[in-house]
Amino acid sequence: MLGGLVQAEASQARDRLLAEAAAREAAGERGAAQNLYLQVLRHDPANVAGRFGFARQLLGNGLLADGIAQLRRLLKHAPDHAPAHVALGLALRRSGDLAGATAALTEAIRLDPAEATL
Repeated sequence: MLGGLVQAEASQARDRLLAEAAAREAAGERGAAQNLYLQVLRHDPANVAGRFGFARQLLGNGLLADGIAQLRRLLKHAPDHAPAHVALGLALRRSGDLAGATAALTEAIRLDPAEATL
């Protein structure tokens, strides 16, 4: 019983951090958003929303190689995450890896044809 309560509290805290990170991101406060996403990942390294948000912040801050690495890490654990494939494809295109970009964007479209509206 106590373990379930602690787990529920941790889940609520994670959700609050993710909501705050998204709000900071929407407000253009990249540094604050990046730190909040990183806090989520410290407690839950497999958190898909936290990893995707962290990767977006890295890419937005010009840290292309680090952002690509985070997206690849996310996709190892969540290979069906179409938005991550889109972000990876766009980042790879920026890095000059056109073959990798094409593969990532093709996979995004395969997973979610709505992504074809790029």
